[in-house]
Amino acid sequence: MKYFLTILFISVLIALGIGFYIKPEDEATGNLIIGLTLMVGFFVLMPLLIYHRWKDRSVKDYMLTKENIEKMQDYQKDKRRRRIGRFVAEGRVAGVNLGGDAAVGGLGERLVEVLRVLQHRHAHLLGVALAARLAGFLARLGEDW
Repeated sequence: MKYFLTILFISVLIALGIGFYIKPEDEATGNLIIGLTLMVGFFVLMPLLIYHRWKDRSVKDYMLTKENIEKMQDYQKDKRRRRIGRFVAEGRVAGVNLGGDAAVGGLGERLVEVLRVLQHRHAHLLGVALAARLAGFLARLGEDW
């Protein structure tokens, strides 16, 4: 199936190229070849590709059921815990040096600082966008050169 799809895809690309090559000389034939190629691409190639990619998968894994929502929430919580744990392990908690024997209460207070710092990371994007001298399409030397 994989080789058949590859050969079909390459043949669709070649037929499109032939259609665009013939079109300036014989417009009706070129348009016919391009149209038939697009129909084969959309109505034959795409359904076969979709079937080939989804044949061994369960659709229930991609539906928003209560269990899947809980799995996603647990994954996000675990991801947040790992990120905060990495900041604590590296000692990068808002410029505070965390000693190895910090109390649990002290860690909780410092973690609030981390969350507060990470919350406003996009606050100055509007100021950057409204900068007076924006970069042009092509870079050029400044006035000092």
